[in-house]
This record gives sequence, structure tokens and C-alpha cells, in this order.
Amino acid sequence: MARPCRFIATKPVNQGTTSTLSQAVAALYHPESVFPPLVLAEKSSPESMQQFAPPELEVVEPPQPKDGKPVGTPDRFQYYLRLGKSVGKFYWAGLKKIFSNFKEYQRFKSHLSTFQGQSATPSFGAVVAHSVLYQSPTPITRRQFQLLYRGPSDFYKLIPFSLVFLVCGEFTPLVLPFLPTAILPGTCRRQQDRLAVTKKYTKRLRFARDQMRLFPPAPPQVAASNPSDLRLLRHSAAQEVLWGYAVRSSPYSFLIPYFPKRWIPALDRSRLFRPYNDARHFRIVLDTILIMREGGFGKLSADEIVDYCLFVGHGPFIKFAELPPTEAMRTQMAASLDAYATRLLDHDFTRLDPSQLFLLDFIARSTDP
Repeated sequence: MARPCRFIATKPVNQGTTSTLSQAVAALYHPESVFPPLVLAEKSSPESMQQFAPPELEVVEPPQPKDGKPVGTPDRFQYYLRLGKSVGKFYWAGLKKIFSNFKEYQRFKSHLSTFQGQSATPSFGAVVAHSVLYQSPTPITRRQFQLLYRGPSDFYKLIPFSLVFLVCGEFTPLVLPFLPTAILPGTCRRQQDRLAVTKKYTKRLRFARDQMRLFPPAPPQVAASNPSDLRLLRHSAAQEVLWGYAVRSSPYSFLIPYFPKRWIPALDRSRLFRPYNDARHFRIVLDTILIMREGGFGKLSADEIVDYCLFVGHGPFIKFAELPPTEAMRTQMAASLDAYATRLLDHDFTRLDPSQLFLLDFIARSTDP
């Protein structure tokens, strides 16, 4: 099937029960059911994701003044010594998790590779996609799906992080603020490290929103009557490029602020950004299917909600991004993400080519509050 035009005019999702995508781009759909139906109903309880979470960091209380006297140098030295040992144990435990996850990743990848070569699943990526979408050739859980991505991702960060840890030891936390957060594996991130990541995301998202003012959307009547209107195309292209910058979907995303502003829409066709954005969209769709199949976002922990919001670039999360995760945040974002998932998955998948599923996330995000 030929790849359709990327820029799609969508209608509000509350205009009836017909799928937004079906209304907007009927050409994406086969005239009759061709593909197996997706299993979107709740099938099982979510498995623990603790293997991807950082280990518990021992809290070391700082010394307090006694009898109005300031804290002496020996007490301060003992405090920093205990703090360094605590952080060292934390990092070692995190590194052990990385090795454990990578070994499990290799075993699971080997299991999936046995299905490779079948006519319906010619590549490893197709095996993973079909296993998520249709639970064939083998069922796959969200924990296993995350393992396929997080396992190697954290493992490849071992070299730069291990060098820093071996050189700096317990003083590594003092050096990390001067290094890219990308070198820090997920299992070795303290709460303050996670907050630093979300604060950087907030800055990128605000930059993206500021730049979008240069590309206003076409009036609704124009979008409805002429989907090829230049204003609509430029707005959609800029939205996609700047979203990729906010979530850092491409290793080259950091270059976007250095391009002339008028070039931003044209970057959507660049090989530096487009393939990475499409891959991110597709992974979001698969992950969302697995979350809803395992009970919805209400079953996720606060940290898992944060990770998903950062990966998706969920706009409403920005008001919580610079605060530690709380139960109130988890509850509010779970409701917002459930609504997002409903928009994302409100389609007749039996007539929709799986190669076009990446478009669903693009459309669902366009209706974010």
C-alpha cells in the first residue's frame, strides 16, 4: 500500500462515534475487513516493572547542631563518607539490574527470533509488532515489550557511565550535573536525576510551543474544505518536527533550535528526523495497546506515568513536570492518558493497514487539551 500524505486534517473526536481517522483519510482503510481484530479488552494484570526502576537509595540524615554549636568538621566528614557509601551502593545495585535485564532481554529476543522467517513475519520488528497487535506468533506482555527497548538501551549506556563511576566513585553525583543526562542509565537515576530530566523536557516543550506560534493553524472552514492548504501543511509539519524535538526522538533533535525558524516545516521530510519520529509513534501505539490490555493507566505507578508522559510528549503533564511524582498527579494523569488512549484506539483495525498505525498517535495528540 502506498504511503499516504502525512499531513492530515482531523475533526474533533466528539462529532459522533465514527473514527476520526476514517472521516479524515478514508484512503487509509481497506473497503472490507482484511486484518485480524486487535484484542483491546483487559486480558491480564500488569506485571511488575520494578526491574526497570532504580533501587532504593538509603537516606543519610545530615548532622544537626548540638547545644547551639555549629556542626564540626569531623561530623561533616563522617556524613559525607556515609553519603558516598550510600550512593555507591545505589549505583552498584543499579548496574546489577542492567546486567540482569540485558541477560533476560537476550533470552527473550532469542525466543522471538525463532519465529523470524515465517511468511507473515519476515523481520524481527514484524515479529514484535504482530505479537503485540494480534498476540501472534506469540503473546507478548508490556514488561517484555519494554525489555526489548530498555534492556539494550541501558546496557549501551554502561560504557560512558561506568567510566565516570570508576573515575569519580562516590563523587559521581557531583559530576553528573555537568554531563549529558543521556549517559545515565534508567536504573541509576536518583529522584533528583529524574527531576533534572523532566525539567529539561519542560524547557524543550516550552520552546516547541513558542515556535508553533510562527505556524498558526488554518481556519476550521479551510481545513475542512481544502486539506492541502499550505497553512495546514506547514502547521502540521512544524507540529511534528517540534514534537520530535520535545521528546528527543532523534539523536539529531538537539540541532533543531539552530536551524532558521522558517525551515522547521521542511525538516519533517529530513532523514535526520522523519524516520525516528515515525518509529517513536509506532512504539507509542504498541505500548498503549499493551497498557490498555493490562487494565489501563490507572494500574501504573506514578513513576511509570511520568516515564510514559515523557516518552509520548503528553502536553497536560507539563504542569507536574518539575515536581516530584505524587498520587494526585498519578490519578489526574491516568485519567488524561486514558482519554488519550481512547482517541488513539478508536478505529476499525480490521481495515487499517498496520504500516499506517504510526499516524494514530499523530492524530490523537492533535486533540490534546
